[in-house]
Amino acid sequence: MDAPSTTSQTTPSTLPPPVLPQLPPVPTLDSTFGAILIGTFLSLILYGVSFHQLYRYLKLYSRRDGVVVKIFVYSTFTLETVLILVCMHACYHYLVTSYFDPIALVQGVWSFDAISLLAGLTICVSQCFFARRVYLLRPKCLPLVVVSVLFSFAAFALATAASVKTILASSLINPSSYVILDTIGIGAAVISDTLTTSVLVIVLKKSRTGLRRTDRMIDRLVLYSVNTGLLTV
Repeated sequence: MDAPSTTSQTTPSTLPPPVLPQLPPVPTLDSTFGAILIGTFLSLILYGVSFHQLYRYLKLYSRRDGVVVKIFVYSTFTLETVLILVCMHACYHYLVTSYFDPIALVQGVWSFDAISLLAGLTICVSQCFFARRVYLLRPKCLPLVVVSVLFSFAAFALATAASVKTILASSLINPSSYVILDTIGIGAAVISDTLTTSVLVIVLKKSRTGLRRTDRMIDRLVLYSVNTGLLTV
């Protein structure tokens, strides 16, 4: 006669608890990394526009422009390229490499820390280019040009401070300190862009001669100035 089995049978009440409920809950990412991901998608669309503009510039206008304009064009496009790559790396790090790791969502990474700095520098370079254009069209507007440049430098300084705060922070749980700096910096950039675009539009409007062909060309320049101002905002 066989001996009774000594192996204990596992009943449903003695099953080990599942592993998944023991993990910390994943926070909602819609208003944080979701917003960064959507912003990166939109930036890639605008980057394609910038790439097309660079191609047309190299093909049509690069030979006639001076060294200063070329430096502005190449430096702006280089900064935009680096900024796009940094944003893509940050999205990949948090949403792919650190997938299902809630602790990693509150830890900084070098690409995320550099976003504010690169964005502020790109805005500053582009605003200085537009301010230079206003000064060449109307040298009497130098005081307004100086004010616009100062606001753009202030935006860059605030963006740099936000990046430094992000690097020094032990975690991203309480981002209010550097978010405030970024918000003020964006406000300064908007003021600089609005001032530069307004002055440029006024200067072009005052250049109307009454000739239909010339005025039509000036209207196109005004529309171009407003569109480029909206894009930089």
